[in-house]
Amino acid sequence: WDPDLSDVKLFQVDCFMQKLEEISAQLAVDVPIILCGDFNSEPSSSVYELINSGAINPDHEDINDPFKILQESRLKHSLHMRSVHSLAGGEPSYTNLTPDYIGTLDYIFYATDRLIVVTGVLEVLDEKTLLGVDNSTAIPSTRWSSDHIALVADFQVLQ
Repeated sequence: WDPDLSDVKLFQVDCFMQKLEEISAQLAVDVPIILCGDFNSEPSSSVYELINSGAINPDHEDINDPFKILQESRLKHSLHMRSVHSLAGGEPSYTNLTPDYIGTLDYIFYATDRLIVVTGVLEVLDEKTLLGVDNSTAIPSTRWSSDHIALVADFQVLQ
């Protein structure tokens, strides 16, 4: 996690999305696509915008390219990805809760045009419930083994 390396994260995600788009185009059928993980990027980031909307605004505030790695990048894709939480009212207020940082870095994205629908999204616990009665101020703790919250969504694959 380094907010100063937004260009590197954007480059990595752009390369990944290009490869995913290429593999998807080679298949004879529309295979459901679910992309989830720790993207080390907040919902306002260019990484999130690229995945969730298929392109980024070239004037996005965190496009900083000191090493010129983005010059040859497409910074767009045609996979119609959406975050499952955008359907449930928006991203959780946090998926990472440490003494130095509280925010959302983890996501579940899916391709909306790929014969798959979201049938449920598990709600993220509020901080009071998560931290509980043992006076924890962050995770990991004696109750939770990671500094990230597990995100869960149910999908139905359509015939």
